[in-house]
Amino acid sequence: MDKEMKVVVGVVVACIVLFVAGAMWYNSATKPVVVDASRLVRELSPKIEVPGAKVTIVEFADFECPGCAGMHPVLKKILTDYSGKINFVYRTLPVHRDSSLAATFALAAGEQGKYWQMHDMLYDNQSVWAGKEKPPRDLFLGYAKELKLDIVKLEKSLSDSHLEAQVNADRDDALKLGVRGTPTIFINGSMLKGVPSDGELRARIDEILAQ
Repeated sequence: MDKEMKVVVGVVVACIVLFVAGAMWYNSATKPVVVDASRLVRELSPKIEVPGAKVTIVEFADFECPGCAGMHPVLKKILTDYSGKINFVYRTLPVHRDSSLAATFALAAGEQGKYWQMHDMLYDNQSVWAGKEKPPRDLFLGYAKELKLDIVKLEKSLSDSHLEAQVNADRDDALKLGVRGTPTIFINGSMLKGVPSDGELRARIDEILAQ
């Protein structure tokens, strides 16, 4: 084999090695991470349950996170479009200054049967309260009044440590599951890489429903 042919063969072999390595990296980077599903949902986790649903979406999010606010309408539309086919579970991973307070307000509202109403109100008004100099407690109380919650009962719930403990449990579970940012989405126990688009979520849901 002459020198030029050896060079050509060497280049071809190098290209093949790089291609295989790249394919392996791509598969490892895009393949969903399967976790212990028993850690994903706690008994008290806020959830929308549909008997017999083949798809369960679990979101770890932060009420003060802009990316989570962007994901909120995407998931809400998906739940509407796939009504009766999806279970949805919301868990909180507080990162920002007032996100724990927001999470406890939502849980307190949930004790009066209006978790999802408060959940939506916090996201819909995120630009009003998030990242401001003044703590948003009074604004949150205003949202509670708009929802016609019993404020005395709400304040009692907020003063009890059980809601803070639930928020802390969510944070601990998130870290044990390998969640490192918000929003993080799990579908049927598989953690999706990065922040999935509407199309990517729908493709995965359709794939499961077709099975």
